[in-house]
Amino acid sequence: STWDSVGHRLVDGIGSPGPRVVDFRDILGYEWLPLASLLGQLLKIAKTAMGIPVELEFSLDWKGDFPDDAIFSLLQVRPLVSQVGPQASVPDCPEDSKLLLRSGKSLGHGVIEDIYDVIWVDPDLYDPGFTETLRDEVASLMDQLAEEHRHTVLIGPGRWGSSDRLLGIPVSWAQVRQARLIVEVARGPGDPEPSQGSHFFHNLVASGVGYAHVSSSSSGDLVDWEFLRNNSRGSGIVRLARFEKALQIVMDGKNGLTWIVK
Repeated sequence: STWDSVGHRLVDGIGSPGPRVVDFRDILGYEWLPLASLLGQLLKIAKTAMGIPVELEFSLDWKGDFPDDAIFSLLQVRPLVSQVGPQASVPDCPEDSKLLLRSGKSLGHGVIEDIYDVIWVDPDLYDPGFTETLRDEVASLMDQLAEEHRHTVLIGPGRWGSSDRLLGIPVSWAQVRQARLIVEVARGPGDPEPSQGSHFFHNLVASGVGYAHVSSSSSGDLVDWEFLRNNSRGSGIVRLARFEKALQIVMDGKNGLTWIVK
């Protein structure tokens, strides 16, 4: 469109003088290409399938001539989850020395109780080339906890449940069923963005499991890896830390914060 400075309005097309404005008027203002109706249908289908409101990420390759030449691609479907959960009060976050973990980007609200275990992946030993092996080790520990009727926190680098094994450990939802809080750790600039659109992430949100993302580049995020090492058996990449005292896991949904008190 073109801005008409005399009439103080946008004019369709670029046939008149004035500043150009990219507003996708040809696509949004007319029915030459039924994008609005298509997106409306997709939103309804996705909401029904996922059980919660969603947002869509898509691309459109169209030269503006014939609608039949347009190529629409649906890239991602993400659940829309309000950061403001139930208005139950949560305790204040203590000082760093008392924390096992703190995340400034999380989903969930409330206090998770009766957790004495943490399954974690050592970031210093983690190798993206062996994530399928690590998946089997995580699943084995989860099976052990299921037999013991115990639940856990799950902490590891990259994206949990990724279909691309180089982006994270490709566990299925059933393989991490004992987790009550799942934490993704970004070790540096090359690590993937937090999970948002995967089927795995939908299961996590729909099941009420807490989610947290910890980034080494964020001054407010932390994981006390040494504390985990000192309370774990063995020296493998995937380990189980077990504590005599239950961990205090707090999710502040209003502010998107999660922390674990030792």
